[in-house]
This record gives sequence, C-alpha cells and structure tokens, in this order.
Amino acid sequence: MRERLRRLVLWAMMLALAVLLYIRSHGTEHKAGPVAFLRDHPVGIKVKITGNVLFPGIYLLPEESALETVIKMAVPSGEQKRVRGLSQGQELMSGDVLEMLRDSGQRIDVTVKKMPVNEKIILGIPLDINRMDAEDWDSLPGIGPVMALRILSDRQINGDYRSVSDLQRVPGTGKNKIKQLEKFFNKR
Repeated sequence: MRERLRRLVLWAMMLALAVLLYIRSHGTEHKAGPVAFLRDHPVGIKVKITGNVLFPGIYLLPEESALETVIKMAVPSGEQKRVRGLSQGQELMSGDVLEMLRDSGQRIDVTVKKMPVNEKIILGIPLDINRMDAEDWDSLPGIGPVMALRILSDRQINGDYRSVSDLQRVPGTGKNKIKQLEKFFNKR
C-alpha cells in the first residue's frame, strides 16, 4: 500500500511538471523571420575538417583565415612538414571542407572541397548564387533537376547573377519562388 502511494505521488509530480513545462513553452511568442541563418553567431568563417585528424568537426575561424592556420591547428607540429597539397596563403571561405588523409608513407594529403548545400543551410552559411552547381540547386526547396539546369544555362548565357531577384530572368521562376529562396543567399 505504501509503495502504491509513493508511485502515485511520483506520477502526480511528473504530470504537474509536464503540464507546467507545456504551459511555459506555449506561452512564449516566437518572432517571425528568416530561420535559414543564425544571425547571432560571432563573425568568422565556418570550416569543416575531416580525415585523419585528432579532432574532426566544424570550426568557427577568424575571417580571412588561411589554409596554413588550419594545418597548424589540426596537425601536430612534428608532422606538419609531411603535409602535401598546401597552397601558400590560400584563403578559406565559409563552407570549405578540408580533407586530410595520410598515405602509406605517412604523408598527409590536404584537399579543399565544398560543403553540401544542405549542410551550409543548417550551419547558417549563406549560399553564393554564382558558385552553385546543378546538384546544389536541385537540393533547394522548389527547385528540381530541370529548373536547376535552366538556372545554370541562363547563368552561362547571360552571365553571373547580381542578386537572387535576377533569377526572374529564368523561365519558371516567379516572385513567390524567389521570395522562398532569398533567405538562403547572401544579400548583395
């Protein structure tokens, strides 16, 4: 009997806590606005490090960081002379992926790739409208493979886009679609 009473009190306390949390979470107002980018983040560039490194992951680096900075950060000092594929002064951009792989001779090959669009969106990295390929465009909401090819064809024929609103020159893109896409791109 005593055990049942204890369980009942415990259940009542859990229920009261759940109701309290529910009421508090639904009483707050959410500000409307673009959610694709986390504007409150500190200034810097977001770079992903992969491969044979001690601490792979995504790092926020100071603006205008060079590849050498990341090498010094990710590769132990005794092994830095084994690094290949390093371009002196190569500046990194938000969304770059540095892949560091060791070969059988323990040399470290460094390649710089670009992050997939979905990952950039999650990390709040604005997309560059003139650096996207068909696969990047296809991964955006409301853009399929056919529209992606139309956008690339238009860019090739008519030149780079100055802003997202320039997409109006592509057949099949209207004001609603452009408004839906604006939150993913740099404001120029």
